[in-house]
Amino acid sequence: MKYEPNKIFQSPSSPEVDEAWKSWMFKNDHAIMIPKEQAKKHGLPETVQLYNDPGYLFYGLGVYHQLHCLNRIRKTFYKEKFYADEDPHMIEVHKNHCFDVIRQALMCHGDISLVYWWNDTYSYIDETGAKQYSDDYLHRNGEERMTGSRTHWNTDVQCRDISAINDWARQHKVNADKYWGRVDD
Repeated sequence: MKYEPNKIFQSPSSPEVDEAWKSWMFKNDHAIMIPKEQAKKHGLPETVQLYNDPGYLFYGLGVYHQLHCLNRIRKTFYKEKFYADEDPHMIEVHKNHCFDVIRQALMCHGDISLVYWWNDTYSYIDETGAKQYSDDYLHRNGEERMTGSRTHWNTDVQCRDISAINDWARQHKVNADKYWGRVDD
């Protein structure tokens, strides 16, 4: 797989953009339920029991907490739209918590795919199909080539199967109507 830019996630807030960010969210922020005996068998950490589902414990997956946090930080750029009625101090507390969650996840999972710098005007494919360097590239010194470039990240990467993760989480999701009526974060 390669990372590819996705314009919808690089765009300012709009109904279409906000819907794209919500598209991966369950009504329950991806809360999942695991049978108490299974949790005990696998040595999972202690958590609260689901009071409407006896014998089940309340968990969540880190990937969804991290995506929630990234979306939360995104929304702080549009406070008037998303958090007009929220306590400004709590907005900051939540935002700073989210920065730390994402920082720790990035450091823990450390994507080591290569990032490179290039300018698409530096080369072209000629009529024979061979790659050629442009006059623009050839007439620049090393520093000029570097400063005229931009970051590219569409190199090969190895990813987890988010569709499989989503399927598993859906099969184990907490019924939000039993516990809360939250639609967003």
